[in-house]
Amino acid sequence: MLLLAGFQASPAGAGSSPATDLQPKAVEEAVLTAVAEDQRTQKEVEKFALERATLLQEISELKSRKRWLDHQVKRFSGYVGRQEETLAELARKQAELEKINRDLEPCLDEIVARLEAFIDQDLAFLDQERAGRTAFLRRSLNDYHLPLSEKLRRVMEALRVEAEYGRGVEATEEIIQSEGRPVRAEVLRLGRLALYFQTPDGRRLGWRIKGDQDWRPLDQSFRRELIKGLEMARRQRAVELLDLPVGRPQE
Repeated sequence: MLLLAGFQASPAGAGSSPATDLQPKAVEEAVLTAVAEDQRTQKEVEKFALERATLLQEISELKSRKRWLDHQVKRFSGYVGRQEETLAELARKQAELEKINRDLEPCLDEIVARLEAFIDQDLAFLDQERAGRTAFLRRSLNDYHLPLSEKLRRVMEALRVEAEYGRGVEATEEIIQSEGRPVRAEVLRLGRLALYFQTPDGRRLGWRIKGDQDWRPLDQSFRRELIKGLEMARRQRAVELLDLPVGRPQE
């Protein structure tokens, strides 16, 4: 109707004019313009609909991500709280460890000093080995670069070895000092109770206990028991009771 608003019918019988000849062309152009505008508007509507759908999808994803983030924040808040408790506990333990370290180093010095005194008063055996071990401990404790944990390990290992000596039975062949001169002998050690020896020909027997500076002569009546003890120490004989002196003899 809009397109026909400016169109007026010619008087009957009147002849056509140039303006009248142009009206169909103007109508056609107006129709084409309207169609083009309608198509452009439709494209804008479709574009807007697509953008709206995209935005709605993004909003939905953002809401979902927000829910997930809120959940993670809540979870990690618990993690943080537990980590703070753990850090506080570690700090407390660190302070305790530093105190232990301050107390441990002088304690190790004291232990080694007591070990040296114990060995000096103990039954005399493996003198070079035991003296070398305590000297090694002294060097270890005086080593500034050696970790305290390693110093502790070495001291504990030395104490373990010394403890094993008290439970061990050992037979060795060595050169001993008897009556002021060297003698080759078979030596039997019964823990820390006593040491016994016999010469290879079996003519000389001796023994000593803690505190003795030299060997005491042992009566030949004990030779069979001493041989049994040597065989047991070498695992050549089943273990059995031995009739050997172990205490200080009556003067």
